[in-house]
Amino acid sequence: MQRRYQKLVEEAPAPLLGDKLRAEMRQAAIAFAERLRYRGLGTVEFLVDCERGGFYFLEMNARIQVEHPVTEAISGLDLVAEQIWVAEGNRLRLGQDDIELTGHAIECRINAEDWSDSFRPSPGTIAAASFPASEIARAATFIGGNDHFFLNLAMPACKLALDAARDIPGATMVVAMARNGTDFGVQVSGTGDQWFTAPALTPEGLFLGSYGPQDANPDIGDSAITETAGLGGFAMAAAPAIAALVGGTAADALAATRRMYEITLAEHPLFGVPALEFRGTPAGIDVTLVARTSILPQINTGMAGRVAGTGQVGAGLVTPPAQIFPAALRALARAARA
Repeated sequence: MQRRYQKLVEEAPAPLLGDKLRAEMRQAAIAFAERLRYRGLGTVEFLVDCERGGFYFLEMNARIQVEHPVTEAISGLDLVAEQIWVAEGNRLRLGQDDIELTGHAIECRINAEDWSDSFRPSPGTIAAASFPASEIARAATFIGGNDHFFLNLAMPACKLALDAARDIPGATMVVAMARNGTDFGVQVSGTGDQWFTAPALTPEGLFLGSYGPQDANPDIGDSAITETAGLGGFAMAAAPAIAALVGGTAADALAATRRMYEITLAEHPLFGVPALEFRGTPAGIDVTLVARTSILPQINTGMAGRVAGTGQVGAGLVTPPAQIFPAALRALARAARA
C-alpha cells in the first residue's frame, strides 16, 4: 500500500500471491542476479498483475530494504547479519531449501506528513525534547567522526524545501534532480510530476587506488537534490576542501559558484559564502536560463564502480545532460498554450 509514492504498509507473505507465481518470481530474481554476476544482498522488485497472473520487472536495489523486518519475521533470518557475512568475503551459509516461511507479518510505517495538506511531507514542529547526556555525547561523537553527516540531513531537508515550490503554473524552477546510473532526470515546478530524462553522464575527477575512468559507472545517487536547493556544487566556494577532493582548486570552487549565479533565480538568504562577502548561494535553477546560457548545473558526486558490488571508486564533478532543459521548456510552452 502506498500514498504519494511512499510505502505505508508492507506484508509478508503477499496475500494475493500464489505459490506458483511466487516461485516464478523467485527464479526470475535469481536469474537476473546471476546474469549480472551480482554478489551481496539485494532486492528485486516486480509489479504483479493479479487478474492475468503475470509479473513485470520494476527495479533492483543493491541493498537491504527498509521493509526487511517482515521477511525476517516469517523466515527467522537476520538479513543484516547475512549481508555483513557475505560482504566480508564469505559464501552464503544457507540455500533456498533451507528457508522455511512461517506465519504472517505486517509492517506499518509512520510518515511525517501534514494530513490537512493532501498528506504532503512535513516534519511538523518539535515543541520540546530531552535526552540523557550520555546519548547526546554519543551523537556528538558520531557527528564529529563522520564527514558526510551533514549530507544525511541536508538531502531530506532540501527535498522538503523544494517540494514547497512544486505545482506552480508556468514556473520554470527545477524542483528535483536525480540519477540512477543509467538516466538523469529533472522535475520542474510548472510541469507537475513529469520527469525529463536523458542518459546520465560519467563524472570526471580523482580515483581511489588503482581505479581509473574505465571503472566508473554513469552518474548515480540522490545527492543532486542538494545542488537543486543551492548547496553541494553550487556552494563550492564555501568548501575548498571538497574542491581538492574532486580534483580541483580553491579558484575552481569560486569560479563554479559564480557561474551558477547565471542560471539561478535567487540567492539563498541563509546560506552565505564567506569567500564571496557572505553572498547567498545561487538557488533556484531556472530551465530558461540554463537553455539560454548553455551553462549546466555543477554537481559534486562520488563515483560508483561500473561492476556491481565494487562500491565507490572515486569522487568528481558531473553535470546533467544538456538536452533535458530544452525538453522541459517545450513542455512548459505546451502547458501555457493549453
